[in-house]
Amino acid sequence: MDANKSFFYRCIMQALCFSWNKVLVIIFALFIGSAVSAAFLNLSFDITGKLHRELKVYGANFVIVPNNAPLTTEQYQTALAKIPKESLKAASPFLFASLSLESNSALVAGVDLDSLRVIQPFLQASAGHFGQSVFAEDSVFVGQQLAKTLELKPLQKLTITDPKSLKTQTFIVQGIISSGDVFDNMALIAISAMQQLLETQNLHYVQAVLYGDFESIQAIATNLSDETMTAKPMMQVASSEGAILSKMQSLMLLICLVVLLIASLSVNNTLSAMIFARKKQIALHLSLGATKRDILSMLGTEVAVMCLVAIILGAICGFGLANILGWVLFDSSVSFRFLPFVLAIGIALFFSFVSAYYPLKKALNINIITNLKGE
Repeated sequence: MDANKSFFYRCIMQALCFSWNKVLVIIFALFIGSAVSAAFLNLSFDITGKLHRELKVYGANFVIVPNNAPLTTEQYQTALAKIPKESLKAASPFLFASLSLESNSALVAGVDLDSLRVIQPFLQASAGHFGQSVFAEDSVFVGQQLAKTLELKPLQKLTITDPKSLKTQTFIVQGIISSGDVFDNMALIAISAMQQLLETQNLHYVQAVLYGDFESIQAIATNLSDETMTAKPMMQVASSEGAILSKMQSLMLLICLVVLLIASLSVNNTLSAMIFARKKQIALHLSLGATKRDILSMLGTEVAVMCLVAIILGAICGFGLANILGWVLFDSSVSFRFLPFVLAIGIALFFSFVSAYYPLKKALNINIITNLKGE
């Protein structure tokens, strides 16, 4: 029995060494296939949080509006405290009023200037500055169309007056801003300065940027909504994130399947060539009393050794490839997950054994007499 096992293992080693160039082709094909599969599967499991964070650079995806009475600063702060810290990226209240700017009237908005840079990422300074270093109580940022009308330049002083109470406050123009929308025709000041000027604690609405998918943002909105306010995700922004994520994951799965299909075709052709080169040896084994089951066991073990070595090494290296893709696409590493690692090995094994099915079947149907004659 031991002699049979020794002969069996010796035949496998000799076969692998005899066709070493073809063995390397099979191992390389499966290594690449499993590495790419493991990388994209790991990335697809990790992409949810990363893609949601990447899409937040495109602006607000959450809004809080009052129901009947105006929203107060206290209600805003209470609502903000209910949002999980890990879910909140930025939030800004908005308070609008038509005020007198020198001898002209224009729309002025009171906002959280620091958060507005995240909520309105395309708002840029065409002159002067629009950044944390110049955000102050006496700073004003004027839209480029309004600045053109008022002939304003950075560092000029601008007097803003509430026409109802005639309360006046002087601001310094820190920047001329442009975004290609309504902000080009209005002025921005700090929310606290706006409330002091209007002598009110009321707000018109709140915009925010929240991390998470549509369902988690909707859950936060449900928790915040009551008889005084309504919180809701911005449907176009929040729901489109889910659509983009689904398409990205589908694309990654398609890439995995295509790469594995190409690898399996390479395995099929190379393995067929290996068996064709050994058909006389197989015929000799059969003529000496070996059964088809013995032949299948020998060839199957050879295939299994090649596949397992290539696929396990590929899956391990696939995690490194996933991290490279993570840094390139999202500027962050990819967390190791056991499930995509196992899935990559399982899918690669399935493709490899499917590709080996017909060559092995062909090997079992070799004509002993014809092959021993050398025909």
